[in-house]
Amino acid sequence: MLPEADSFSQALYTFDIGQNDLTAAYFANKTVEQIGTTDVPEIISQFKNAVTYIYAQGGRYFWIHNTGPIGCLAYVIEWFPLKASDFDSHGCVSPLNHLAQQFNDALKQAVIELRA
Repeated sequence: MLPEADSFSQALYTFDIGQNDLTAAYFANKTVEQIGTTDVPEIISQFKNAVTYIYAQGGRYFWIHNTGPIGCLAYVIEWFPLKASDFDSHGCVSPLNHLAQQFNDALKQAVIELRA
């Protein structure tokens, strides 16, 4: 049974964004620099479009969860040939964690813009 139409305006819309997008680009043999300059802006743009659309349809409650330190994911560390200089003191891949932080910074800015 579907909820009543007015229920959608009371729903909590959750977005857990970033990890799959960033690692998929990395698995597609893109460099961290390429992902940061082309993929991150595109992902953020699509996210903003989705939130704007839901808002226009009556959605008012959003929970947006950013990405974690993707450079600490075991499958990322195991899958790619990495140099010792790629790792930080915790055994995580520094360039990927910096990419995740860049993504989170862009996501935060997008949320600020959406709130305006």
